[in-house]
Amino acid sequence: MEPKQARTAKKKTAGAAVTSAAKAKRKSAQSVAQLESAIARELKLVTERLDYIMANTPGVMYQLEIDGEQLTASMVSEGMERFLGVKPADATYAWWKSSVHPDDIERALATIQAGIEAGSYMQE
Repeated sequence: MEPKQARTAKKKTAGAAVTSAAKAKRKSAQSVAQLESAIARELKLVTERLDYIMANTPGVMYQLEIDGEQLTASMVSEGMERFLGVKPADATYAWWKSSVHPDDIERALATIQAGIEAGSYMQE
């Protein structure tokens, strides 16, 4: 049997280890929270910059997402309405398709199909 002092020392050591682990866990959680907060602030700044650029670029910018066999506008700049008279919310795939010149529609659709098959397409 262990002497009482040895048992007491073990309990204190075990208690200190648990307290130390709890402190480390709290410190880690605080670090994660601080990191998440910093990321959220940076994301907000980047989003604000992008919104500013999108609103003030003298042209039309948009991003289309592949949605099955169609393209869906996920981002359309305000220039769409300024330059083309079309509200960004109305700049749908159907609108785009009906706006392409008849001489160009076959080539445009083939280009889109190639992008769908490849998984992405970029045009500037």
